[in-house]
Amino acid sequence: MKTYEVCMNIALILIITFFLSSVALLLRYGVEGKVSKPTDHIQEPPLLRVRSFEDAEKFFLYSERMKRLWNESNCTSPFTSDSIILTIHIKKGNYTLSIACKRGNAYYKFGENIPLFDECNQEVASIIDNAIRVPQHYDFPLDEPVPPIVDDYYALYLLCNWEAGVDAFAVVDSATGKVYW
Repeated sequence: MKTYEVCMNIALILIITFFLSSVALLLRYGVEGKVSKPTDHIQEPPLLRVRSFEDAEKFFLYSERMKRLWNESNCTSPFTSDSIILTIHIKKGNYTLSIACKRGNAYYKFGENIPLFDECNQEVASIIDNAIRVPQHYDFPLDEPVPPIVDDYYALYLLCNWEAGVDAFAVVDSATGKVYW
């Protein structure tokens, strides 16, 4: 009988050990209907693709569509960063707008003329945020309106034709890098 009891105790210990090690593995890897592998080695993607004025300008300037549109519009200024009048970063909160601006090289080539959105304040942020939601709004004309879900973006104000003072507008969504014009 002792042999039988010893064998049963060993079997019971093995079963309990197997059970506890299985539970430990499930807890380690997580259980939600399936077993997943550890993800310590995987880095989370950055939350924002456009993080600075320079990033926003690059998303716009390297866009094939914008290069094509610029060439088709008979712009006299070259399609470079020198064409940028202002780059404006707007973040929309619950009931607030924050704004930061960077003047480009074209801003200083206006001479005595004051470009649109000369100031960088709450009023300008409100004007731009309202205008980009409506197609071809006179304050910030875009062919494609920016959806309300876009609440962190860079607005670019450019000079297309030096002689006639023709300007161009674009918005770059910070989260996706999508350019609206």
